Amino acid sequence: MQEDYMDDVIKAVAINPRITTVDLSKNGFQDNDMEIVAGIFKNCKGLASFNFSDNEIPEASTEKLFESAVNHAHALTEFYYNENEVKDVMGKKCLDLALKLPKLKMLEMKRTISDELGKEYERKFRHKGIDFKYEKIEA
Repeated sequence: MQEDYMDDVIKAVAINPRITTVDLSKNGFQDNDMEIVAGIFKNCKGLASFNFSDNEIPEASTEKLFESAVNHAHALTEFYYNENEVKDVMGKKCLDLALKLPKLKMLEMKRTISDELGKEYERKFRHKGIDFKYEKIEA
């Protein structure tokens, strides 16, 4: 029942173009849900805040999500992607994509990327005026 409910929620959000804030944190999405989730960016042109924390989706889906944000979420100012652990190679790809978001003012990736990677990108985000928050992944 939870899966059917979440499918309905995702579809409802994806087809409502006036939504400005979406919080889909802590929902345990599956890889096959990600196309619909990415569709939120395509359909909600005024989306300003997106929270996808604590879902732990596969890395390939993480990249698709960030690509969709860059390609479609031109009004996005806040992106929360906490507690979705990704390896450094994928983390770099996602951070590079996030730097391309034209209106981004805040990106949170707490307990998602390594401390080394966070430090490497902290200056890049600060240079663009983006508040970048990260915390190291606890072992």
